Amino acid sequence: MCLSSDGLIAGEQDFTSDALFEQIYVDKALLRSHINRALQTRSQVSLAELVQATPLEHGLAELVAYMSLAVDDRRAMIDENRSEAVAWTDSEQTLRRATMPLVIFTR
Repeated sequence: MCLSSDGLIAGEQDFTSDALFEQIYVDKALLRSHINRALQTRSQVSLAELVQATPLEHGLAELVAYMSLAVDDRRAMIDENRSEAVAWTDSEQTLRRATMPLVIFTR
């Protein structure tokens, strides 16, 4: 089988990506409480450590929500020069991994 792009025409319609994110509700307040709980016993925690201690329930959507919290938190650090692997098991019991910038939440 061979795939060809000869007959493809670029689309012209505009759309918002909101529908992609509305499929799964991720409770950012709950994620923030996971961060705060981890920071009760230490001064900093990485995103990978958070996911290991409290596994993702909504997979990649939840990981993106954690990143959103880090971007909005002036005490969090995102180091794009270093990376960390984050692993989770999806709803079909398949191990998933993402390599992403190192994210550190601090008190």
